[in-house]
Amino acid sequence: MELNGAPEPAPKPSSKKKDPKPAEEPVPTGHSLILQKLRRSLAIAHSKPVSTPEPESTPAADEPEIEIETVEATGLEPLPQPEPTKASKPVSTLFSLPSWLKEPISVSPTTRTPFSSITGLSPKLQQRLGVLSLTEAFAVQTSVLPLLLDAKTGGDLCISAATGSGKTLAYVLPIIQSLSSRVVTRLRAIVVVPTRELVQQVNSTAVSISSGTGLKIGTAIGSRSLAVEQGLLVAEEDDGSVVSKVDILITTPGRLVEHVRATPGFDLTWVKWLVIDEADRLLAQSFQEWVNVVIVGLEEAAAKHCVDSIAGVDLGNLGLRSGRREAEKVRKVVLSATMTRDVGKLAGLRLRRPRLVVVEDPPLPEDINMADAGEDDAQEGEELEQFSVPAGLREHVIPVESSEHKPLYLLYLLRKQGIKTGALVFVKSNEGAARLAKLLETVGEKSGDKLSVGLVTGEMEKKRREKILKRFSKSEVDILVCSDLISRGLDLPNIRHIINYDIPASTRAYVHRVGRTARAGNEGDAWTLLGNNEARWFWRNIGKAIRRAIAVKKVPIVVESEGVGLRKAYEEVLYGEE
Repeated sequence: MELNGAPEPAPKPSSKKKDPKPAEEPVPTGHSLILQKLRRSLAIAHSKPVSTPEPESTPAADEPEIEIETVEATGLEPLPQPEPTKASKPVSTLFSLPSWLKEPISVSPTTRTPFSSITGLSPKLQQRLGVLSLTEAFAVQTSVLPLLLDAKTGGDLCISAATGSGKTLAYVLPIIQSLSSRVVTRLRAIVVVPTRELVQQVNSTAVSISSGTGLKIGTAIGSRSLAVEQGLLVAEEDDGSVVSKVDILITTPGRLVEHVRATPGFDLTWVKWLVIDEADRLLAQSFQEWVNVVIVGLEEAAAKHCVDSIAGVDLGNLGLRSGRREAEKVRKVVLSATMTRDVGKLAGLRLRRPRLVVVEDPPLPEDINMADAGEDDAQEGEELEQFSVPAGLREHVIPVESSEHKPLYLLYLLRKQGIKTGALVFVKSNEGAARLAKLLETVGEKSGDKLSVGLVTGEMEKKRREKILKRFSKSEVDILVCSDLISRGLDLPNIRHIINYDIPASTRAYVHRVGRTARAGNEGDAWTLLGNNEARWFWRNIGKAIRRAIAVKKVPIVVESEGVGLRKAYEEVLYGEE
């Protein structure tokens, strides 16, 4: 444009920079294209359209234009589902067990075999058994003795059998026979049991069987001082060396650890047998970590027996490992009435080529119903434990309508069944046992059913307990009221009745309680007073879990609301005479 005919001057360049032209966004390729496709897939999955930014510039002529189509997700409504079903039973854990636990050696509890027919049993021991009037081997002895008497078979053995089935004799006989030819006294067998009373019981059996063999048997329990026991187990020779004074040691686990750690000359080098009786209890508790102490001690001692050379040739030079001879390896025997099949617990024992022997009842007849508990009360079998009760045991349940009158139910039971002697009454607490014992004796005097009632609990001194147990064994005490202190291992003669005044805390506790009767092939009765609030637990955990040939029977007892006799005497003791 011209002004007054003069040309318009050219504009001066501005000092401000103009905004640069937006750069063209490149077309997605490679990873970018993959990410873009991923975003689009996610948007489709969430039923949202994909918004893709359009490029501000036209793509280069040499690059193909990419068209992105928006897809709307449809048909993603939930698929129809089947009706919920009842939860299936858990899959058995047995598939994870080693074959020797899944496929045990089974034997019927009714099996009997003359000792004269047992393969490998020496004539001398057969003669000794005859002197003791032991002519027939029970089921556990029939199956176990040939395995333990055969030194060539080797390997360790786990044994599951009911209490009172003869397990002690099953391991005592092979040990005594294998050691009877020894020349020098050395510690060669260790038997570990959980209680002092059981130590004395096993010791009595071993001493009786070993008579005439010259074998020396000792015990180690916590009731004596360690120094006194050291003098009984080891002796110092003239040359200053310390040697063992016993061939077989029967001990509790805690005291065994003390001797391993603190007794000079207590040498495990020559041990050939390790027996663990009542294994379920011993493996469940640490007892000063006795398993690790003893097993490690045995392995360290085994190194002293290593064969380093043959015919003067060093095995190491031949590329061979030295090792203990097969005949010198420790043989382990593990026993229980409730044998665990928990591989973790057994692993600490480091068993060698183990086998499992199970003495079990035949399966229940199909027409027997264990209880009125119903399907909902059925319990899955204890996969990791083996439960069984003596074959000669008769089991009964007495429904208790009123727990307030529970002592009266017990009194009626004693009268109705004619139980006047040989009865063991289990109560869950020491205090409850003391009260019940006093009540039974007092009511018996007032009602004319006079009873001699004894009491054994964990609070009593050992000498007093032993005195009462001795009187009970001689039938000087008719009824023995006790806690679970004596529910394991003890072999008390003349017990014909077990009465669970309070139900046990577990299936295992029940098995050990009722195992005090029907021992050694005899018969016996177990009675359980069962409250309404306890019935469901009992039938699930005891009625279903234990292998038995017959069902548990219900025995109704009606406690009269009026009358004289027991009820009157009972109320007089509780409330006083009017």
